[in-house]
Amino acid sequence: MTVHSTKIKILPKEIYTRIAAGEVIERTANVVKELIENSIDAGSDEIVVEVVSAGKKLIRITDNGCGMSKEDLVLSIKPHATSKIYNFEDIYNLSTLGFRGEALASIVSVSKTKIVSKQKEEPLGNQILVYAGEVISVSECASNDGTTVEVKDLFYNTPARLKFLKSDYTERIHIIHTVEEYAIAYKNISFKLYSDNDLIFSVKKTDNVRERLKEILKKSIVDELIYFEYKDKVFDAYGFISPVELSQVNKTLQMFFVNNRPITSRSISQMLYDAYKDSLPTGRHPIGIIFLNLNPQMIDVNIHPTKRMVKFENELYIYEKLKDAIRPKIKHQFSPTKFSAEFKESVQQTSEEIKEDRNISNVQQDFLLEKNLDKADKVQEFKFEYLTDDNLNKLGLENYVYLGQLNKTYLLFETNNGLTLVDQHAASERILYEKFMNSNFLSSQKLLFPINLELKPSDYEAVKPYVDLINQLGFEVSISGRSSLGFYSIPSVLNVDDVRDFVFRFIENLVSEIKSDEKQKVPSKEKIIRSACRAAIKSSDILTLSDVEKLISELAKCEQPFSCPHGRPTILNIEISQIEKMFLRRK
Repeated sequence: MTVHSTKIKILPKEIYTRIAAGEVIERTANVVKELIENSIDAGSDEIVVEVVSAGKKLIRITDNGCGMSKEDLVLSIKPHATSKIYNFEDIYNLSTLGFRGEALASIVSVSKTKIVSKQKEEPLGNQILVYAGEVISVSECASNDGTTVEVKDLFYNTPARLKFLKSDYTERIHIIHTVEEYAIAYKNISFKLYSDNDLIFSVKKTDNVRERLKEILKKSIVDELIYFEYKDKVFDAYGFISPVELSQVNKTLQMFFVNNRPITSRSISQMLYDAYKDSLPTGRHPIGIIFLNLNPQMIDVNIHPTKRMVKFENELYIYEKLKDAIRPKIKHQFSPTKFSAEFKESVQQTSEEIKEDRNISNVQQDFLLEKNLDKADKVQEFKFEYLTDDNLNKLGLENYVYLGQLNKTYLLFETNNGLTLVDQHAASERILYEKFMNSNFLSSQKLLFPINLELKPSDYEAVKPYVDLINQLGFEVSISGRSSLGFYSIPSVLNVDDVRDFVFRFIENLVSEIKSDEKQKVPSKEKIIRSACRAAIKSSDILTLSDVEKLISELAKCEQPFSCPHGRPTILNIEISQIEKMFLRRK
């Protein structure tokens, strides 16, 4: 008798629903996203988001939308139950955010969920209680119009997924950023966000997208953003981009929306950078808040479980037209009149800093020599008076001749072995960093006028736990308002000229350091110090001979003079033999 066996089995419902939940819900912010989208699709113009313990213990979304009948309420938690599509072709003609009927079924399968909903024309609402996908009860109840979804103990029945959630601090930042995105996309909806009963932000309905941006982002930045728009038969777009001088250290102020859906798009991101080509300083990122509207048939939002990524039918066309719409706005900043005035001012400032008897034939040239032909002997005789031979040898500068600056960034020295380059900015960062780290007491410089810095809620939430430690490092900072910081003193060791610019860049750098270190491998004190040091160093400084002497002297005293706090080299040596190989003088 032949025995037939099969290795393939149909998974039980409780298993495949939990697997599906893992694809849609990676973190608590995904739950917030899906429930906000349901509220928007229900026609709400008021949405309240409440979370406890970064959503791990509780996520509650309340709206004033159309509500659900008792029958729809029961169906809403079933897999693939949706009111958005009726056949496959409807996927390519969507006007709603949700459509697959997966999200709510996935959420209730890994949590304890209560949904209360009432339609406007009904005297009473209904509520359903679901634990791990199993309906516990369905009953009538008194309720306001709309729907409230209450999700408790997320992943309580899947501990393996629970342990992969990050700290409350990290998950909270992701939730705030998620609500920010939808608040920007839907200016006609009022949003409130509470975390552990504290109001994080509240925005009212408005017809003006710039006003909505001011409520969420930094008002001082939004006022400076450049508006653009484009329209043709294929698509229309509008948005806000930054002047070059407002470029950022990270991409957090790049937000893209297609038919009001927040998306991630490599092609739009690349378009933005290409529009700024040859304008941005190295390591800086443009601000770009871009809204695209096009026929739903021209995009596919069904390529990723979270619907975060989309595919465009005419991707290259959209790329080119957007770039052509944005690039002239950037170039317009550099009109001949404006440039001439700025250039004239920079020349006057430069000539004050350089010795009167030094002739510079072209102050625009990238290679700015600190000597000229009739002063060659004088420059070659220049020596660092306060450096011992040991210190010079330590930096590889024995028997040197100082040549000058390259690109207002690199100091050039001829040595016995070849050419030595010193990155003046990396060197300055290292010097400041070690002064901070090695000081038991940091004196403060009192500001004549306090500086109030507005932050977007997610950035404020990131920085807030660091305020006490910041104040231990020579700053005097206080929490001011719902999402602002007040600066009253800064460390004297920084010696900055433009304090407001420094404060802005310090917090910008710190937010970037925090968000790029989710696993918190870098100590908090080091994050603060590295951010402050980087902010204190201004690019494109022209150094006098005394400036160079002071910089090299202080660098030589550092414990680790050969790299900046972020690991970039401060000194590079190019041997004569390498140069000769480049010119094919030796094999």
